[in-house]
Amino acid sequence: MQITKKLLFLFFSVLAIGAAVFLYVGNTGKSGTPEQEIVVAQENSTSPEFVPYFNAKTQDGAILLEWNSYTERADLSIHEKDGPSTTTTVDGSGVYQFDTGRHGKLYTFTLSYMDDNSDMQDMTLKRMFVKFDELPELMFLNIDTEDGITPICERYDPTLKMNVMNKEYKKATLNHETPLKIRIRGNSCVNRLKDSYKLSFDKKIDLLGLGEEYADTKWNLMGKSHAETYFGLQMGKAVGLEWQPRMRFVNLILNGEWMGVYILCESINAHPKRVALDQDGYLIEYDVHFRKSNSAFFASDLLNQQLRFIFKHPKILSQGDALYTKIVSQFETIDDAIRHDFTKIENLVDLDSFIAWELAHDMMGTQDATGSNMFFYKQNDNSKLKIGPLWDFDSIFMVKPNAHSVFWFTNTTYFPLLMNNQSVKDKYKAKYFAVAPSIEETMKSAMDKLKDIPGLQESFNLDGEVYGTYKSVDAEIDRLMMRLHERIQWLNSNIEKL
Repeated sequence: MQITKKLLFLFFSVLAIGAAVFLYVGNTGKSGTPEQEIVVAQENSTSPEFVPYFNAKTQDGAILLEWNSYTERADLSIHEKDGPSTTTTVDGSGVYQFDTGRHGKLYTFTLSYMDDNSDMQDMTLKRMFVKFDELPELMFLNIDTEDGITPICERYDPTLKMNVMNKEYKKATLNHETPLKIRIRGNSCVNRLKDSYKLSFDKKIDLLGLGEEYADTKWNLMGKSHAETYFGLQMGKAVGLEWQPRMRFVNLILNGEWMGVYILCESINAHPKRVALDQDGYLIEYDVHFRKSNSAFFASDLLNQQLRFIFKHPKILSQGDALYTKIVSQFETIDDAIRHDFTKIENLVDLDSFIAWELAHDMMGTQDATGSNMFFYKQNDNSKLKIGPLWDFDSIFMVKPNAHSVFWFTNTTYFPLLMNNQSVKDKYKAKYFAVAPSIEETMKSAMDKLKDIPGLQESFNLDGEVYGTYKSVDAEIDRLMMRLHERIQWLNSNIEKL
């Protein structure tokens, strides 16, 4: 629910954060309302070394404001969206607990004061007033970090605990409570209004309620592009990729603050129910941020030199590792076959996976091809190199309706090089004609399932009030299906030109 960064966050220099995480659905059984009070701070100062600040922390049924304008007096204004406004004269520094708001309403708090130059200054915050027992019946994840410190992106260190409650269980019944670590996830997405997070548990845990065989230590929380992410994951299934991450929608509460609707999702890693590998298999990622990866890395002479392959599984830290040499040699063999003897490619590369992966991006009109989130794997020494799963859907439907996906024109995968061969083009066209006639119906059926998720529309309504994100579940479905229809219409007219 917080829509501006805490100013005091600038002063945090903590590398490790301890916490607890809890997942609930519906009524938490909490009761009691904090008393409203104004507390005068100890001392004011107009010294130039002090910077005025205005912070807000949303609690269950209250919003705690804290400020210091370093002046004698200030005016505190409270405005309810589409509702009344009040203004109160307060001390230049203080704390105010606002607990008379209405659940689900957005409030704007403005602190006005006169600076040393006798100029009026305003500091403004917006917060959603939330009562946990009135949240929609959507599973929610409650994360409490040690000392309430906000997760940071530089380290993977914030230690936490987590417990889980969801609608498959009796309301307010604890499913899980376990230590974990959290950090901000993503590359270009870091520093957005609504951060996404990576969760790392000390032990394997089944967060989606699918069974212990699905338990793992690595999970993702994605804060934005919900409809696009759901759409993209379903598209991966529709084109026949071996595995796409499973997910569910949750309301996230971080250190007592409702942060909005998130996607709780499996991470991409080696696992019998995720990327299934034999003992001699491997999973690698093609990553522009390879220098931050804590992994050995290597390049392909045929691909974009701004990116490198990094090792997801097994972890290889040194270029002197024998397995590193073996895997690099396999990629050099692929490069050599593309250059000199394409007849060998079908024995080295699983063309079906490459074609399905690119076809999905083509039908979705993906624009971003230079970030990370491109994964390659071999299940064992005797298998072919595969690509997948699909991941990162922030840029789907961003290319013009009358153009192919950007992956056709950039050397961030082997696809443009493979498509120089007519037999690969023929396989691509055959795959398209097998998938395209039913893809709109298939995707519409998958997207319509969003309408049946209890509490999702109501949670989107709250999220939209704070972040300006969603109109309705129906509107999101219609928007994405219309864009898919436009893509299919153009591809139908142009696929034979390949």
